[in-house]
Amino acid sequence: MDRERNARQRLPSVSRILDFAKSNGGAVKIGLFLFLGVTLILFGALGGRGESSQSDTALGEEETLERICSSVVGVGECRVIIGYTPATRTAERRVESVCVVCRGASSAKVRERLTELLSSLYGIGSNRICIAQMG
Repeated sequence: MDRERNARQRLPSVSRILDFAKSNGGAVKIGLFLFLGVTLILFGALGGRGESSQSDTALGEEETLERICSSVVGVGECRVIIGYTPATRTAERRVESVCVVCRGASSAKVRERLTELLSSLYGIGSNRICIAQMG
């Protein structure tokens, strides 16, 4: 009983909103809102928002990896770039390659430690990992 009364009380407010939308160029307002709604939906579906968040995630992952690599014995200052496969509708992007430029990379032992770390962390072969000496 209360639901029916609440529904009846809401109807006048809905009709007032529609009357307002119809008055003073209401058709233009409704069209504009529909256009904006569809645009926002398509923007989200096409990855407009997702791409920037993936980029932000990649930067955060690279910074984290820089800290991890810097903590390896023999490694000093470090910079990291991670290469990803493109995301598709059926598969998410994944790490394809990693490049590390760091102090201490002139040591074969340091390069070996970093390669082993990155290979096991991302499941990629050593041919997909580049370790270079920072100048």
